[in-house]
Amino acid sequence: MTSKIFWKLFAAFAATILLSLVLLYGALLLQLSIFFAVLISLLFALLIIFFSLRLVTQSVREISHAARSIAEGDFHRKIVPTSHDELGVLSHAINEMGSSLEQQFSALRA
Repeated sequence: MTSKIFWKLFAAFAATILLSLVLLYGALLLQLSIFFAVLISLLFALLIIFFSLRLVTQSVREISHAARSIAEGDFHRKIVPTSHDELGVLSHAINEMGSSLEQQFSALRA
């Protein structure tokens, strides 16, 4: 009889350990899934940030080159505004400035 109780207790203990291992494995899989989901989300966010910053810096470079050209006397240099945000407004203002300077210099020469 003692042998039967021992084997029942042993089976219950083994089942408890096995269940604990299965639950631990499931928790580990869940943690790995969450980790990779966060990692993929971060990579996606970095790609969006990279391309957004590239677009903005490209517009700023174009505006900067146009301003230098106007400063050197090339009043015909125009910027094609690609957006209606602050950079688009600045592009339009620089175009107007170039046109205005061209008119003023033409009036002074005449």
